[in-house]
Amino acid sequence: MKILIDENISIRIKEPLSKIFKEITHVRDINLQNVDDKIIWDYAKQHQYAIISKDSDFHHKSLLYGFPPKIIWITTGNCSTNEMIILINKKIETIKNFIEDTDSSILIL
Repeated sequence: MKILIDENISIRIKEPLSKIFKEITHVRDINLQNVDDKIIWDYAKQHQYAIISKDSDFHHKSLLYGFPPKIIWITTGNCSTNEMIILINKKIETIKNFIEDTDSSILIL
């Protein structure tokens, strides 16, 4: 399961979640911060990542273009990095099932 973290989520979630996901990358790691979402979308598609974001734009792109990439949309509003890590950990089975599902394009958490 490859995860690409959007820039609107702290890079600090990467290390704690690396124990769960075999490959997890933040857009900052690959110099894609401050770029158009379409560039991130294309990168994720080309490299087989699911995108985790708080940005509704990826939801819209998913409706427009389909998938891949799959989108994990965090809709909790403002929350701490710790709260986000807890949320993702609580939903790990749901996330794994979503990634393996060949029919679903977006998971809203």
